[in-house]
Amino acid sequence: MTPDDSAFLTDLRRLKADTGLSYRQLERNAAKLGDTLPASTAATMLNRKTLPRKDLLRTYLRACGLTAPQQTPYLKTHTNLTTPTPAALPEPARPLRRPRLARRQLVLAAAALLIAFTTGTLSAVLPAEAVAEQESYAATPRLSRCGP
Repeated sequence: MTPDDSAFLTDLRRLKADTGLSYRQLERNAAKLGDTLPASTAATMLNRKTLPRKDLLRTYLRACGLTAPQQTPYLKTHTNLTTPTPAALPEPARPLRRPRLARRQLVLAAAALLIAFTTGTLSAVLPAEAVAEQESYAATPRLSRCGP
């Protein structure tokens, strides 16, 4: 429980003391308004160390005789205390990254495909050129290295 929570609960207890109503009178007032607020629930709410639910708080405030405008500061404070602050929110999860190994494998696979495609394309063209080159090479006179 934070100091603010404790101060808010103290304010709620002070409100009951200021009205001079007993827990049974709070229960009857709530019933007259069409709400349900058992005396034991009101007592437990004021003596706990946790904040009440908003609907229970609203019923309690109405049973104490507060009008809607008089309830507003209590309800706003309750909302502020129960809404997590950005510091209390968990850090967003980091986006998943592909491991470097997977990137390397992807690059190697792309290179292998490129080489396979290039080799396959050249092999279709290469035999005709190789035959022509071989014929021209055979027709070229050669000089012997071992004399005239």
